[in-house]
Amino acid sequence: MRGIRCCFFILILMSGKALAVDCAPSDITLADQAAVTAFVDVYGNCDHITGNLTVGPETGQATFSDLNGISGLVSIEGGLSIRNSI
Repeated sequence: MRGIRCCFFILILMSGKALAVDCAPSDITLADQAAVTAFVDVYGNCDHITGNLTVGPETGQATFSDLNGISGLVSIEGGLSIRNSI
């Protein structure tokens, strides 16, 4: 009985990883509010970024009022950078 519980527990752990969907490409930059809002339309229902996520433009400034577009993200393997936002 103990072996069955152990195997069941391992299967549950493995299924969580199996359900994770990687976003492509590995690094993602969302330069403005429109890109954040359109995240699901562009990248689908992915929940794991294998690289870096950058929010904000490289130059100038952007205003972000709604981050719901990326609310489905569960993990980012690389770094999270928020730049030039007000």
